Amino acid sequence: MSNAEWGLTSLRIVVGIVFPVHGGQKIFVYGFAGVQGAFARMGIPAPIIIAPFIALLELVGGFFMPAGYEYALTLFAAGVALAGPGAAALEQFIGKRSASSG
Repeated sequence: MSNAEWGLTSLRIVVGIVFPVHGGQKIFVYGFAGVQGAFARMGIPAPIIIAPFIALLELVGGFFMPAGYEYALTLFAAGVALAGPGAAALEQFIGKRSASSG
């Protein structure tokens, strides 16, 4: 595997860790009520309905924006750039093992 492939693999791993950790903050630190209150203060419509949906979505997508949107935009761009499994993906090793055993 080339250095570029290892670099992309390490970025995939880090981004894959960052997303759920920061999304978990919305649920486990602020809670649904905290997110709902923040949404209400921001003027987001139907916060009682939207807050749990967004909190769960962020647990999966993980947009943590304490002071702006650049962090989320960076993670979004990294996610787009890293689309696909890559050369070091488990799929590559599982597929090779399955093909050689069959």
